[in-house]
Amino acid sequence: EDLSQTEATLTFDLSDAKTGNTLYDGTLPSADWFDVKSHPNAQFKLLSIKTLEDHYKAHGELMIKGITKPIDFNFTLVEDSSSITLKTSFIINRLDYNIGLNSDPNFEWVGSDIIINITLVAHPI
Repeated sequence: EDLSQTEATLTFDLSDAKTGNTLYDGTLPSADWFDVKSHPNAQFKLLSIKTLEDHYKAHGELMIKGITKPIDFNFTLVEDSSSITLKTSFIINRLDYNIGLNSDPNFEWVGSDIIINITLVAHPI
């Protein structure tokens, strides 16, 4: 099933981004990395969803640091009596969004791939 009329915009506070390494976490807000002062949020604009056998595929646009790129990723939904939980994990190339472009353009300290993990829980009103 193609849910091509589905639209939503999700906003992410980049000051909450974590790597698990305190040294790297301290540099993430800087201008060369996420530039939180000029671009405090990232956004994902959902344009369509396809239903597949055991998961869904989202198509949309991801904006980080004012740069917007098309993106597709798979996700699952788990529904129980009190909530619906969306889970996904996908990879972006950090240089596509000028993340660390000046500090580490050759991937000497930080690889090209950024893994984005999202868990979104919705509760009915």
